[in-house]
Amino acid sequence: MSFLRACPSCGQPSLKVTEVRQTKGFAAYRYRRKCQACDYAQTTYEVSSDLIEEYKLLQRLNTAISQVLKPEGRESCTSCTYWSHGSCSMQFPEAGGSFARDCSLFTEDQHSSLCGVR
Repeated sequence: MSFLRACPSCGQPSLKVTEVRQTKGFAAYRYRRKCQACDYAQTTYEVSSDLIEEYKLLQRLNTAISQVLKPEGRESCTSCTYWSHGSCSMQFPEAGGSFARDCSLFTEDQHSSLCGVR
């Protein structure tokens, strides 16, 4: 007995698997399905729960590393080396707001950090 999914196009329970392949690197399975009623075709990729958990762990690690490399205390563009005469010399239109925390070019101005300017 095979289980047929409902077709997202016509709603009939006639979506049948026509092809299954493992992706390169064997990280997922690719399923090709076709509706026997309306010929709608779809491709889905299914991964193991272990791979999903590994992905979530990597996301948490990335967040932790980003917080170490870009601490919360330096969110002012005015304390950046590239801040000059009230604007960003790298010509970022977003400069001056909360952008500094996410800016990959942010370099703390040694003079302003020594003077306590933020």
